[in-house]
Amino acid sequence: MKKYFFINILLLFALFANGQKYGQEAIDSLISIQPNLKSESLKVQNLNEISFNYRSINPDLGLIYGKKGLQLAEKIKWNDGIAESFRNIGQNYVSLGNLKKANYYYEKSKPFAKSKLSLAKLNSAKGGLEALKPNHSVALAYYFQALKIYEEIKDKRGVAKSNFSIGFIYNYLRDNNKALIYNQKSFEINTKLRLKDGLCDNYIMFGEIYRDKNKQYNRALECFFKALKLAEQINTKRKLAHVNATIGQIYQFQDKYELALKHTLTSKKIATEINDHRLIAGSKLDEGLIYLLQFEQDVKNPKKQVLLPRAENLLNQALDEYKKSGDNFNISVCYDYLTYLYKLQNKDKEATAMALKLVAIKDSIFTNQSKETVKNLEDQRTIELKNKEILINKITLESTEKQKWIYIIGIAYLTIIGFLLFYQNQNRKKTNEKLQVLNNDLDKANKTKIKFLSILNHDLRSPVYNFIHFMQLQKESPDLLDEQTKFEIEEKTILSAENLLISMEDILLWSKGQMDTFKAEFSNVQISKVFADTQNHFSSEQKINLKFENPENITFLTDENYLKTIIRNLTGNAIKALLNTEKPKIVWKAWRDGNISFLLISDNGNGADTAEFKELYDDSHVIGIQSGLGLHLIRDLAKTINCEISVESTTGVGTIFILKFT
Repeated sequence: MKKYFFINILLLFALFANGQKYGQEAIDSLISIQPNLKSESLKVQNLNEISFNYRSINPDLGLIYGKKGLQLAEKIKWNDGIAESFRNIGQNYVSLGNLKKANYYYEKSKPFAKSKLSLAKLNSAKGGLEALKPNHSVALAYYFQALKIYEEIKDKRGVAKSNFSIGFIYNYLRDNNKALIYNQKSFEINTKLRLKDGLCDNYIMFGEIYRDKNKQYNRALECFFKALKLAEQINTKRKLAHVNATIGQIYQFQDKYELALKHTLTSKKIATEINDHRLIAGSKLDEGLIYLLQFEQDVKNPKKQVLLPRAENLLNQALDEYKKSGDNFNISVCYDYLTYLYKLQNKDKEATAMALKLVAIKDSIFTNQSKETVKNLEDQRTIELKNKEILINKITLESTEKQKWIYIIGIAYLTIIGFLLFYQNQNRKKTNEKLQVLNNDLDKANKTKIKFLSILNHDLRSPVYNFIHFMQLQKESPDLLDEQTKFEIEEKTILSAENLLISMEDILLWSKGQMDTFKAEFSNVQISKVFADTQNHFSSEQKINLKFENPENITFLTDENYLKTIIRNLTGNAIKALLNTEKPKIVWKAWRDGNISFLLISDNGNGADTAEFKELYDDSHVIGIQSGLGLHLIRDLAKTINCEISVESTTGVGTIFILKFT
């Protein structure tokens, strides 16, 4: 028994020593010790290590060893071993480009992942799978969960890997600063632990960050060649293929197409050797793009006509591979390049069909919701770390306070116990009263915040999105717009941007009005100037007859900015009410009756039910996502400047608002 115990200890040491070996060397070492292992659990662990290492060299063999490990783990009923085997099988399917099967085995692993380490590894693997789909918000959630567990169990390798993965997602989302921060954390840990595999990944990401940040191509190449050197040392073919592909892309950006083609073909050769479908697809995509770029550059080459067919063939092959794996982002890239290629070949029908597919798949990938979710995930991570720090401080303070009171009670228990109870009771009452006041203030602040955020969601998000949509159209497909159309859209976009700025100022004015300390500034206001400002603001509404009547040329005491905002919003609401109305007309009138001034706006729209103007009179009515500023802003601002508003609306006739200033 003792003999077998010492043999297993030595073999276990050899198993962990393989952590400093890489590639085929590590695999050969692990295979050599397998027959000598006496413990069934050690055999499972060793088989899983072999499977894991094969994922980047020969995933087909990786599947074989993963299934052997699974069979043995199920035989001895070892949950963590079963979980690890399922996970490794899934990772080998990822390398083969079969994301559906990979997800299937990850889900099979979940019920058996009982230990924290096993659960952290599973979260990390699922994050990598979601990143490939791509589903970045979900990927980040898994990576942050893995990071949290690795930090709890003080697994430095896991912490380094998780920080790298999080940085990878931010780099993909073009947030270079966050990507640099997380990758730097990973780099520092890998440097201390002398982990060449991790450092290779770090240099790759540094290169990608420098490539995307101000296009620092030479600095990026320095990082990529460092990564290439490390990949050669550890003999990891998958990384060799990836780094060569990335170097080829840099040379593409520098118009060095021969060098680009050299590294791209090297990547393709290695990827084919290890049967990595994703890398094969990527190298075909890059090779096709190089031929496309060479066609554009090399005008005088008599053989250039063969370049486009080559490019088309390779791009379609890459597209087929990405469709099999469900990689929507790279599918969209292929659609983009094929659209351009068909235009060069004057194949208008094929180009149009491909462009429509491109638009459809882009809509499914890039949404504001995913970006918001990413932001919320990072905020949640920050809050968790802060809460952890607060909890530690709270425990320390509670311990100190407890010792203090025990010491006091031990000395003078019989003489001051009554006084302490009385004092404690009074102090609790005062504290509760203060807390009640703070809770009331907090409730008021939250209601104001809900109103403000709802306004931002409706009144700013849509115009900004339309502006971005036009800029993207101008950038990606400028040939779809003739000069006249382009000029008209630009003019309207500039006017929309100016009106959006005014709307933002209105929102700021309303938000200030919600503060108890903010007061309106009253002065004598000439209504003629206010009417002129309103007419200029809505000058683009050429189809609507907008008239202003001010025969008495009145002036009265009020806050000019508040009044302008009220008039602009009432006019904007009237314009909306005149949609689909024949001969639309809006009239503003101003007059004085004694010491009272009146303003009136009327329209010949369809009118509305009285209940639709509830926001004018009910302060408790909360702004919804669809209602926006509108009547809420008018109500709040009018109350501040002592303005009474009444409304008369008749179905089929129109609506009249009367503003009374005393």
